[in-house]
Amino acid sequence: EDEFCLDVAGYLIIRAVLTPSEVAACNEAIDRVGRREGMLEWESPWNNPFVKLHEHPILTGYLDQLCYDGCRLDRPPRLLDEQATPSAPLIGGGEPRSWPGSYYCGNNTRFILGVHAVWALEDIAEGDGGFSLVPCSHKSLVEAPSDVLDGSDDMGLTLQPELKAGDLLLSVAAL
Repeated sequence: EDEFCLDVAGYLIIRAVLTPSEVAACNEAIDRVGRREGMLEWESPWNNPFVKLHEHPILTGYLDQLCYDGCRLDRPPRLLDEQATPSAPLIGGGEPRSWPGSYYCGNNTRFILGVHAVWALEDIAEGDGGFSLVPCSHKSLVEAPSDVLDGSDDMGLTLQPELKAGDLLLSVAAL
């Protein structure tokens, strides 16, 4: 079912992956260290919750299943607000016209060159701002209109998913 949902929509939300204590440990570490970058390089014990996120068995299990054995995490954890703001232009897409991050599923074969993993460390209601996506755009052969990309008119297509603290969102990089 998860594979079907990912293939159709381009993203998947796995609910309640982290326990409340794991979420609290991440948030406490962020508050204690007072920085918002380089979590894996922080001194112990403050880096420990992020090492656990990076190596989480549910995350790695999904990645092994979706991308097949041999996948690797190519970026350390970072907070989304370091890279994105609610008014920032959408990035990604271009598949199958663009090779990086491409996605193909058919004839009993799946080929994914990139997956984004987003951990929710607090509750986020739909429309609160933050990680947004255009469902199913990973399969589009039509270039997205510039108004959709720059956020001036989402044409009713952009979704900012509702997440609860502890949820894991996986999305195809081409989404």
